[in-house]
Amino acid sequence: MTSLAGARAEYVAALRLAGVEVHDAPGGDPPYVFVRGDGIADPGHVVRGTVLATFSGVCVAGAWDDGASAAMLDELKGDVLAVARAMPGWQLGDVSRDSVRRLGASDYLTADVSANRHVDITSQEVEDVALSASVELTPAQILDLFDTPVELVPAPGAGKAILPLGALASYTFGTVAYVDADLFVGWGTVELWYFGNLLEAAASSVQMGEFENPAITAVAAAENLPLTAKTDSPNPTVGDGTVRVTVIYAIVDV
Repeated sequence: MTSLAGARAEYVAALRLAGVEVHDAPGGDPPYVFVRGDGIADPGHVVRGTVLATFSGVCVAGAWDDGASAAMLDELKGDVLAVARAMPGWQLGDVSRDSVRRLGASDYLTADVSANRHVDITSQEVEDVALSASVELTPAQILDLFDTPVELVPAPGAGKAILPLGALASYTFGTVAYVDADLFVGWGTVELWYFGNLLEAAASSVQMGEFENPAITAVAAAENLPLTAKTDSPNPTVGDGTVRVTVIYAIVDV
């Protein structure tokens, strides 16, 4: 399986092999294509090291008011579509509607042809995509988790927020299950990843967090706040197991 950089290089090489003019960045005389990374689908899979990455071949034809530009763009889109369909290991994505983009000092008629490929983001490349943290909570911490949340990731700084991409909890049962121990990961009181009754299990268990979709909230509810583990009810009353919470996250601007 290839990397993010390798996937982009594959797309570019396939286009050039088909005779398509490819530029490394916007600019130059049309018609041409430049390949843009459009992000990662299903970021929860980051925890397993494999993600579906999307790249777009941005097709740039002539000036928007040039009568020949539409035909030029249609031909270019056809060439890119043929390449995207034929690439081994790739899936054809979306084809955008034609639009006018300002590139440099001029306006051009453009369209995007996207393609998707699974990539491996383990090893050093994961540092460019996501970070990880893992914290083991003791019975004493769990029994006080409503009053005293446990920090998993420190506050990122002014103008920043922690974007949790995935969460996993590994619970080790002791001798007594916890009672009233709904575990979640979030910013303060905002629940982002929920583990339900995991801590109330009578056997050692592991669970991927269920993503919660919080209501629209003030920027202050996310900006420069730590990511914490917490219960959403009063402190558990009994229990003596431990739980390791692992999160995959990124730091973003807000």
